[in-house]
Amino acid sequence: MQELDIVWIGTTAFAAGALLAGGAAYALLRRAGRSLTPQSRPCDREEVQHRFDRVRELARVGYWSCEPGYDKELYSEGVARLLGLELDEALRTGSGFQGYVHPEDRDHLVATRENAAINKLSYETRYRIRRADGETRHVEEHGVFVEGTAGQVGRIEGSLQDITELKELEDARQASNRQLQSFIEHTPLTIVFKDCQGRCVLANSSWHKTYNPEGANVVGRVLTDLLPGSLAKILVEQDNLVIEEGRLVEREVSVPQSDGRDKIVLLQKFPVRGSDGEIIGIGAIGTDLTENYRAHEALRLAKESAEIANRAKSEFLANMSHELRTPLNAVIGFSEILQNQLFGPIEQQQYQEYIDDINTSARHLLEILNDILDMSKVESGEYLLDDEVFPCRDELSRCLRLIREKAVRNGLAVSLVEQEAGLLLRADRRVFKQVMLNLLSNAVKFTHEGGQITVSVARTGEGGLEIDVSDTGIGIAPEDINRVLQPFGQADSSLSRKVEGTGLGLSLVQRFMQLHGGDLVLESEPNKGTTARVTFPFDRVSYNSPDSKTVTPTAEAAL
Repeated sequence: MQELDIVWIGTTAFAAGALLAGGAAYALLRRAGRSLTPQSRPCDREEVQHRFDRVRELARVGYWSCEPGYDKELYSEGVARLLGLELDEALRTGSGFQGYVHPEDRDHLVATRENAAINKLSYETRYRIRRADGETRHVEEHGVFVEGTAGQVGRIEGSLQDITELKELEDARQASNRQLQSFIEHTPLTIVFKDCQGRCVLANSSWHKTYNPEGANVVGRVLTDLLPGSLAKILVEQDNLVIEEGRLVEREVSVPQSDGRDKIVLLQKFPVRGSDGEIIGIGAIGTDLTENYRAHEALRLAKESAEIANRAKSEFLANMSHELRTPLNAVIGFSEILQNQLFGPIEQQQYQEYIDDINTSARHLLEILNDILDMSKVESGEYLLDDEVFPCRDELSRCLRLIREKAVRNGLAVSLVEQEAGLLLRADRRVFKQVMLNLLSNAVKFTHEGGQITVSVARTGEGGLEIDVSDTGIGIAPEDINRVLQPFGQADSSLSRKVEGTGLGLSLVQRFMQLHGGDLVLESEPNKGTTARVTFPFDRVSYNSPDSKTVTPTAEAAL
């Protein structure tokens, strides 16, 4: 029994030295070894044995020994525990150990041990065991061939350690590494890592596709060996800047491709640091911006083409409008002469009606041409405002008087509501008048007999001017509001629509207001009416006198 204890002690020391990195365990082994001297008392040997048992239990290490052919096998209590056996089961008899080895791993273990016995080698290997309770565990075995003495046959002996948790950690780490490697390999971004001397350590497939389509081995090579001189110089300068300043450095580079076209790449390089914070390499991620650049260039060219086409259209409309206005003025002038019968009476009443129709149609056509001409000037950027300061109420009153006759004829009531008196507006008077007449004409045109049209004037919260033209007419569907604000856009675009017009009025109003730094907003509901709200910024609004800055009671006038 004493000899067996000495074998256990020596072998456990071997196993612990091979498997345990803990300094405390190693020191305990050395202390126990020093206790095995000829002067050691039996109680000292028991203490040493107890200490080694504690070491083995802590390290989950067991001892085993077998002769070639495995006809005699011996293992310690630690191995019995690994196998899930009670301590009194096969204690130090070791029979049947192979039965606990996983069937898929038995041949490998036998071959490993036989090779060690034949070639008198030491070895280490990993395999699985099936415990007595059916649980599968991973173990690591260290073995060595020991020569027999005094005519005895040599044997193989070693240690066995449970590494299940370690194996699970390694598997999890390997799975995580595989996922990371898969991500790096399949991302469309180019990824490369270099050491501090600029030598490539790894590069993904996107990097090879962009920089190394020939597939040359890049590990250990520098960029100057792989890339054209001018490009390599730029990239090396970027690497040096990363190392010198220890920060992220971004740069757009043009990378020549085999098809003769260049790729535009946003190259982001950054320092990679070790656990001590020191820079150990350079990481680089490249984003291909080529398609973005091409799309941007195509958009730029399309925009230029559209601007050229728009200018050509505006010039054409302006020229045509100018050319058409001359004969129209003649038609209007001559029709007025006939209307007034300056050269004698017209006997036939029907002729008089025809002359009235000619004059009305010609004037309507002239209004359309004027709108087209104004729109073309605004769109081409050639329309210049002639600003002047004028009383807002006076100009609104004039506009209301101009549409009063038609409103009365249609059976409509028109009123002006002024919530603040004495307001002065700095604007183009002619444009202001055209804006208000367009809005008022629309209100009259789309409001049925008996309806109400109200013009309200008030200050905005920011100090600007807000003018609302509200009616109780047919209204506009929500989906049609954006359409009517476009040139030639109309809510009813059918050939059978009942109201005449080109659809330029509201789009012109919006553009005129934008020229003034203001805006046009439509609020409408079908069959309930529409409110057209124009706003002027605060820097275009002032007061006629200091006394008029106070808000007066609402003043309403029926015109």
